[in-house]
Amino acid sequence: ILMYYGILVVNKSLKRKHLMFILRPPLRRWWRPPRSFSEHDEKRQVTWLELFYDLVYVILIARVASSLAVNLDFRGLAGFVLLFSIVWLCWANGAIYYELHGNRDLRTRIFIYLQMFTVAGMAVFAQTALTTSSVGFALFCAAFLVILAFLWWGSAVYEPLLRGLTQPNAIALLVAASIFFVSIFLPAEQRLAVWAIGLAVMLFIPLIILLVRGDDPRIGGPRILITRISESMAERFALLTIIVLGEFVGDIIIGVADHQSQSWLVGVNAILAMVIAIGFWLIYFDLVAMHLPRPWLEAQTAWIYLHLPMTMGFVAGAAAVLVMIEYAGEPLERMVRLVLCGGLGLALLAVAALMISIHVELHLVRLYRRSELVTAACGLGILGLSFSSLQDARLMLAIIALLSVPVLLGARIWIASRKKVEDI
Repeated sequence: ILMYYGILVVNKSLKRKHLMFILRPPLRRWWRPPRSFSEHDEKRQVTWLELFYDLVYVILIARVASSLAVNLDFRGLAGFVLLFSIVWLCWANGAIYYELHGNRDLRTRIFIYLQMFTVAGMAVFAQTALTTSSVGFALFCAAFLVILAFLWWGSAVYEPLLRGLTQPNAIALLVAASIFFVSIFLPAEQRLAVWAIGLAVMLFIPLIILLVRGDDPRIGGPRILITRISESMAERFALLTIIVLGEFVGDIIIGVADHQSQSWLVGVNAILAMVIAIGFWLIYFDLVAMHLPRPWLEAQTAWIYLHLPMTMGFVAGAAAVLVMIEYAGEPLERMVRLVLCGGLGLALLAVAALMISIHVELHLVRLYRRSELVTAACGLGILGLSFSSLQDARLMLAIIALLSVPVLLGARIWIASRKKVEDI
């Protein structure tokens, strides 16, 4: 660019439009419009930039979990559900946009970096967002949503075929951003209620538009939506699940490291909590991960949204485990038991529902149908432990006993699928 500018200065006869004609091709390579849906590569892999972006959410999710561990009561639990839902919807919207319209160019990189700054800003204020730092969290959340709304609006401009889906989503995100921004001028006790309205806009308007317009032949009908969730998107959701399970393990480590006595009882509780985390990893990655949803709109939509209660349950359980380890040996409070068993039971029920939504090989159908019922029953059993009087290690042993059943079924399915591959 400097060389061409020097030529322009030296040679007055070279007009500016000629310079722009020379510079336009490289600029188009560096700053391209959003990738068209028709250009989607079914064999695309998750990029390093996506991994870098997701890692910022590690800190944000950890801070949200800390807010629940510090305020483990009904008000704190309601605030945690609100915060985590906002965070998850921000991540999911950004991940889906990159999957459909992301490019490997300067434009995509710059906008993802901008989103990372806003996510980092939310993480700074997340732990006390329900009390003293709600203004900071709301401002950074609004900034994130404005960036994402701009990106989706740009995809609507360059992709007329999907305009009936992307434009309403952009408008919903912009409305939600306005709600979060307006909330900073309201009294603190009203702020969270306003955030709930913003969350409802983010959650329900895109869902309603998708279900109403998804089969509209003017936007390509179900043919577009059938191919919308690719293997790379399934991998992206699996990576977020790993991040959340890593948060579970991280809370175990923090609880042991910060404990004053580090007695054998603390060690036993930590070991049992690690077994629970490993059990959930086996269940999800043997039964659900990398299986695409069934080829119709309702199954694909359910597949996306079911990851919200599943990951939320993991994080809530992690916060409860942190408190359990901290107060090991003392009588377990009912709220800690409720959050632990309620979160893990909800996560297991969500896994059972995800198993219904995915497409499986014909020779595994019977095994999956049996596993769905057993997993749902075990999830209800873990929920029932919320009303028991079991303490510490005994409670976690009961959870492990219920988890072991879907773990064994998942191992059987994994062995059967591996054997089928080897036979082929």
